[in-house]
Amino acid sequence: MHPYIFSIGTFHLAAYGVLAALGYLCALIYSRYNARRAGFDLELLWDLFAILIIGALLGGKIVYAALFWHDLGDDFLGRLWATIRDFRNGFVFMGGFAGAVLAGAWYAKRKAFSFWSAADMLAPAIALGHAIGRIGCFMAGCCHGSPANSALSVTFTDPDCLVSARYIGVPLHPTQLYESAGNFALFLALHFMYGRKHKTGAVLAAYCGGYCVLRFCVEFLRGDERGAFMFGLSPSQIACIIVLALCAGFLLRTKNEKA
Repeated sequence: MHPYIFSIGTFHLAAYGVLAALGYLCALIYSRYNARRAGFDLELLWDLFAILIIGALLGGKIVYAALFWHDLGDDFLGRLWATIRDFRNGFVFMGGFAGAVLAGAWYAKRKAFSFWSAADMLAPAIALGHAIGRIGCFMAGCCHGSPANSALSVTFTDPDCLVSARYIGVPLHPTQLYESAGNFALFLALHFMYGRKHKTGAVLAAYCGGYCVLRFCVEFLRGDERGAFMFGLSPSQIACIIVLALCAGFLLRTKNEKA
């Protein structure tokens, strides 16, 4: 694909960074719309969104480093620099989501507003921003698929892309686009769910459960480094099973409760 929008000398404008920023922007614009519907303080929303972005970036990087620490270099400083130097990759979405949740919970407690109500308000925006961000992954070549022989397969040929060297020029599953499409569908479902009466926390639980199902399935088609596998499953798939069980339990418990 096209990992860079343009280059001037040694400066490269990464397509991933542009699409990730666009994803955050669209998520913020949509969140503002939901905040108006919910009567949420807009000034508080801006601060909350900034806190969530910081938490997501830190969480995504920390989990990435934890999973691939021994592959990042020969010493501590080298591994640390390898973790932070490239913002085209080196993020784990689930780590970023966990970081955002922790940051949001801390800020909600500090400002004395309902974390769960705010999470319901923001859940559709997360799916929307993620859908756009995955297009950035596709442009950069990260999070790529395994070899495929189908009409949907794509071939990466740019030597600057992040596809594993052994897969350059090989038709692959466009797993980034699969996940992007799934997140767009999830966004629409959550948008309509939030507009109806629901138990507090149910929209967030529906998002987490829906994304876990999507991610669990797409993981089988991924061809990039996934971390150490257990029982034939990647770390992300194991996390998906745990989170999905928690979400299903919450939704079942509240199914017959009055919203």
